[in-house]
Amino acid sequence: MNKRGKKILIVDDDAIVPELLSKELKREGFVVLVAKDGREGLEKIMSEKPDLLLLDMIMPIMSGTELLEELKRQEILPGLSVIILTNLGNEIKSGKLLEYGIEKCIFKSSKSILEIVEEVKSILVEQS
Repeated sequence: MNKRGKKILIVDDDAIVPELLSKELKREGFVVLVAKDGREGLEKIMSEKPDLLLLDMIMPIMSGTELLEELKRQEILPGLSVIILTNLGNEIKSGKLLEYGIEKCIFKSSKSILEIVEEVKSILVEQS
């Protein structure tokens, strides 16, 4: 897989998870951007055009669900791979996963940072 130029945007208000993920993804050769809430994430999606979005659902200012709704409204979702990163099981219903075209839903507490990186790599390999 050619990782050069593949951009990943992490949208998460947590301080630790994005930092650890960013470090490991950069080590793998990806370009990594980070946003602390949905509004900042939307701005970066519009300006940076990432290949993949790692999205937390519960955030201040604009939640993950609100961000997905806006991306759907602006017809950006079909060209953007999305992985939901969450700690709660009922944040997004399975029907919504299909509606938004979400690739995976990963529970942060059940996966290590390296396992999440492997999930990202597998999705981006499918895109290549």
